[in-house]
Amino acid sequence: MPHDPQAPDWQTLTHAYGPAGDVPGLLRSLAAGDSAAADELSDLLVHQGSRYPATVAAVPFLIDTFAGAGVTARAAAYAVLADIKAVDRDPAPRRRTAGPTLAELAEDRSDRWVARLSEPASAVPDDLDPWEDRALAAVAAGVPAYLTVLDHPEAALRIAAAHLLSAATPAAAQALADRLAAEQDPQVAASLVLAAATTLDPALIPAIARWHDHLHDLTRWSAAMALVYLADEPDPALARELADLIGRPGSADEAEAWPMHPTPRDGALWALATLVPGSIPGLPQLLAEPFYEYGADPRLLALLLSAVFPDGPPAEGTTAAELTRLQRDLIGFIVDGGILDDEGFGPWHRVIAECNLPAGQAALAQFVGSKPGAR
Repeated sequence: MPHDPQAPDWQTLTHAYGPAGDVPGLLRSLAAGDSAAADELSDLLVHQGSRYPATVAAVPFLIDTFAGAGVTARAAAYAVLADIKAVDRDPAPRRRTAGPTLAELAEDRSDRWVARLSEPASAVPDDLDPWEDRALAAVAAGVPAYLTVLDHPEAALRIAAAHLLSAATPAAAQALADRLAAEQDPQVAASLVLAAATTLDPALIPAIARWHDHLHDLTRWSAAMALVYLADEPDPALARELADLIGRPGSADEAEAWPMHPTPRDGALWALATLVPGSIPGLPQLLAEPFYEYGADPRLLALLLSAVFPDGPPAEGTTAAELTRLQRDLIGFIVDGGILDDEGFGPWHRVIAECNLPAGQAALAQFVGSKPGAR
């Protein structure tokens, strides 16, 4: 039975600007096809990325609209749900039995670095807002409704359903497999394969793999991301494909009708982050090539450091002579690349500091015994 927007006592709930008495009217307008109501609701319920008690209360009504209204209203409801769902963390953290992933190693380094700070409160962001997890849980509760939209004739709504199903439970696996088998639109498939991967059901690998041979670039790349993420033993050739994608011109540009990641480069990094050091022959070199050639971004450097320092950061007092040749070469390249300056403390500095290495250009050069441009 559809939820009644008047049911909660909205005046006792709050959004970004105070009591949420205006929310039920906006929900009714949205359900009637008023797209402008979606913008107003996003501003009230997800203002500057924060969530509120009214956010959690509004989600069931948004799900009802997405699952059962006209096309315009469904699209508007999805826009608000997608804003609520959008947070700066992976939709489904990947754990592997073979050991910690590159992402887990980087996270551990970050945690250790925070613990070493003399004044951690001054350098660590505030805790996640207390309503975020509740809002995400409310969105996740809509899985049965999202599954009903997978077969909608509008491609944009099938893409929306796939996005909302990312990080879904294995219960969604069969429906996603069926949709992948029936789907004819490669743009839709580009989102479906990634939603399927986040179920962590290896039975979906054949349904995903058939899209990897498609001529549509984004679909092929998405299938590679999904297969690297999902497979217990990822194919080295697919990992190579994603590493190449990181340095591909245009890979940092937003892809049209692909809500799964901000850009293809982000998707490639997301998938590669789930690899375990040693799981792919020559993994450090594979990650180093796009970094050496393009210096992509600090996230790639964090993954590369995980691959080159799989046992964790060097202990305090470690000298460059005690490092491996590969570790010294990487540090030397960082020095040569000039990505660190001795003023300020940005993302590059933090990634280096988290690995217990000197986080300034001159200090790092002195540590490794290198001069910029010497290599």
